[in-house]
Amino acid sequence: MVEDKENNTSVIMWSGLFLIIGILICAGYFLFFPLAQEPIPIPEPTPIPLLDSSFDAWGENSENPQESIFAYWITNYGDVEAKNVGVTCKVWNGNTVINEFNDNIGNVASNSWTYKETYRDKVPQIPGVVGICYVSSCEGDCDILWEHVEDYREIYGE
Repeated sequence: MVEDKENNTSVIMWSGLFLIIGILICAGYFLFFPLAQEPIPIPEPTPIPLLDSSFDAWGENSENPQESIFAYWITNYGDVEAKNVGVTCKVWNGNTVINEFNDNIGNVASNSWTYKETYRDKVPQIPGVVGICYVSSCEGDCDILWEHVEDYREIYGE
């Protein structure tokens, strides 16, 4: 019985030793003979304007009660100036667009933001009426972030 315990102990020791040696040999093989791989070329990104918008608020113009003010930020995350940026503002009553207009805000410098207020004919502020403004266009090659989000594409209807 004592021999069985000694025999089991030596079998466990030798098995552990061979396992450790096997792991070291495998690790050494992959360390000194790595798998040959071709480097994957990563193209340089083309610098283009990357535009996003954040709607701030809309409401009655206190200086002229016949007007509504639509306020929003336009952000350019790109390394290139965005030229001739167009913004669309819409007002919904439920699922129906009751007012829509386009505004040209001009250029937005690279890596910057601009805050704009647009004045339009008064839109009634009643429960259920919602307003939003978003970037709808720009001159040349530019990327508008909301176009990559399906939920926004459905909301903006473009």
